[in-house]
Amino acid sequence: MAEEKIETCFICGKKFDMNKAELAYYRNGQFPICDFCADFYRFYNEEIPTRKENNGEKILNYKNIKV
Repeated sequence: MAEEKIETCFICGKKFDMNKAELAYYRNGQFPICDFCADFYRFYNEEIPTRKENNGEKILNYKNIKV
């Protein structure tokens, strides 16, 4: 079981667990974005992956840097 990685969303300020989030990612590799904001702003960046699209691998940003 992965340990918690609590982050604060760069856009809305909500605290969330990056390891449990489905759509959360790091914008430009350093700014955490929560599920809600990632889903809401998805039309700006269609390359935001989901865990299902990547066989469960966590992707940090659109350049497919794996954790």
